Amino acid sequence: MKNKINLDFGAILEIALKGVRRSSVFMGLGVNAARDPENKDYQLSGITQIQLVPENVPKEAVEHFKKEFQIWIVAGALREATEAFALFLDELHRACSVAAVGSVTAVSPKRTQALRC
Repeated sequence: MKNKINLDFGAILEIALKGVRRSSVFMGLGVNAARDPENKDYQLSGITQIQLVPENVPKEAVEHFKKEFQIWIVAGALREATEAFALFLDELHRACSVAAVGSVTAVSPKRTQALRC
């Protein structure tokens, strides 16, 4: 007799959805900061006491930093979404493998009340 196994596909789906929500929110914060003309503070010296880039670089250099920052933010967000989707696929594969060898009851996905990222 095979063991009975319950699979919560909603929890598995939430792995992918959480990754997409996180990447969307963080990309929004970063891109908005990069596009804000008032945001010109590029130094971490107040936090780390380390200064790797000189103060008072030309305005063009700060604009270049911000353009590169926006690209970096978008790339990071896409990387996070991809990594979350890979985890989702790994869990889905594991669930399918378990289902192939056991007597499985699948739990339908449920919409979460609170969105968390």
